[in-house]
Amino acid sequence: MLKYWVWLLLVLGPYNKIINDSKKGGLIPLFDDIEGLYNLLSKNGHPSLSVAENKRAKTLSLEKAEMLIEECESDNITIIPFDSQYYPQQLRHIYNPPLLLFAKGDISALHSELSLTVVGARNASKYSIKACKKICNELAKIGFTIVSGMAVGIDSAAHESVVEAKGTTISVLACGIKSNYPKETYNLRQRIINEGGVVVSELLPNSEASPSYFAQRNRIMSGLSLGTFIVQAGYKSGCMLTAEHAIEQGRDLFCLVPHDIFDGKYGGVVRYLRDGAIPVFSHLDVVYNYYTGHSHLFTPYDIGSDFMHIPAKTNTIIYKKNTNNTDKQEAEQHQAQIPWEELDEESVRLVKCLQKGEASADIISEKTGIEMTRIFELLIDLEINGIVKSVSGGLYTLV
Repeated sequence: MLKYWVWLLLVLGPYNKIINDSKKGGLIPLFDDIEGLYNLLSKNGHPSLSVAENKRAKTLSLEKAEMLIEECESDNITIIPFDSQYYPQQLRHIYNPPLLLFAKGDISALHSELSLTVVGARNASKYSIKACKKICNELAKIGFTIVSGMAVGIDSAAHESVVEAKGTTISVLACGIKSNYPKETYNLRQRIINEGGVVVSELLPNSEASPSYFAQRNRIMSGLSLGTFIVQAGYKSGCMLTAEHAIEQGRDLFCLVPHDIFDGKYGGVVRYLRDGAIPVFSHLDVVYNYYTGHSHLFTPYDIGSDFMHIPAKTNTIIYKKNTNNTDKQEAEQHQAQIPWEELDEESVRLVKCLQKGEASADIISEKTGIEMTRIFELLIDLEINGIVKSVSGGLYTLV
């Protein structure tokens, strides 16, 4: 049956809206009998097809589809048609689902129940890159599959951090799977595959990247995940399209809290945060969101103290506290390990405040005299640098 799906892609091309066009009958209801659909289109055409598409349907032979299948087999490319048990379930119900996917790597990654799409600017700031790597690395260790688009900037940073964590990541290409685009990320593709991840595309294997397709492939990226995390996006960023797809698909939308809310490079992020997107200060903000329904999928790991899950009804994660007689000695040792010389004056005040115990952002602001907007900036930097961590109840503590 695979040859009929490949034939259909050759006739329609990728991202063809007639698949869902109910006004013209649409084709999805006919997918249950793909051979019957082939017989119908090759003989009589279909009112939803254009003149050119109907002509291709009547003249294109199955042999061309079979040749493409053989080519993919020789290159170790897996073809996953819409009716396959290996087709990602979450993609079946999005608007304009891909007719099929071309994949290299472990296709079981496409069925992750705990996945997050991460996107952002190509020309990302140092702050965004640093935060992206830290957050994605921690999520990968917990068991999240990270989905991104292999572009330079935030996409590559997300993929690289997962590979470094020995985690699983999915790259959705804006070109054919045999096309080397972008050239800077060719080695990263191989590393993703070697670590058990997968690289996918709905385009024919030799297709070159096209500006018009970047926006179209975003629906696949958001469609593969429980939610989409926007790390950095300006007012007119292409990431906004991914965010819109996520919203239309009923997926969660997360946004990194900007280093500067007045910086235009974060204009898109600020907009979505204002409209109700989930603010992300650390990986725990994502974890908290999925704890109740997905905690059984989490992988505990050692982060320097005992890590454990507490009963799901509390909807959070806690860290065991050391209660033996060496508390004072260990606290003094930790105090000596804080890199005071690297902290600015405000960070020093914040850290000294937390040395007295856990505190919320508003309490820290009250005790230090630092404005709330600045408190959040400092907390993000200190958490990324492993000095502060967020715990249950919206509190912060020293690591």
